[in-house]
Amino acid sequence: MKTNNTFAYELMMFYAEELHWSEQKMGSLFQLSVKERFIVNLLYLIDHLGLDKENVLKAELTKTDLAACIGTTYETMHRVISEMENENILIFSGKRIKIADLEKLKLDFV
Repeated sequence: MKTNNTFAYELMMFYAEELHWSEQKMGSLFQLSVKERFIVNLLYLIDHLGLDKENVLKAELTKTDLAACIGTTYETMHRVISEMENENILIFSGKRIKIADLEKLKLDFV
């Protein structure tokens, strides 16, 4: 790191961004509803992992996994996902999450 200033700078910026995201996530646990926390985390996953050509998230996650990520119960996560499926925002099948309407997903958070 002493000999490569660019590397040191990039590494520092990476960790600064990760710290910023962690602080936002911890703050949102107390201020946002379960649905809003789910949307924030889903948008984060979409941004970092991406979607395939069918708009399916490139990660397989169960409702239990998602509930643990946002600090809620499986039952509450199931209710939120069902609500979003009824609104034609996403389709949850097994461990696959298909984004039916990305713009509507983003608008739901605003």
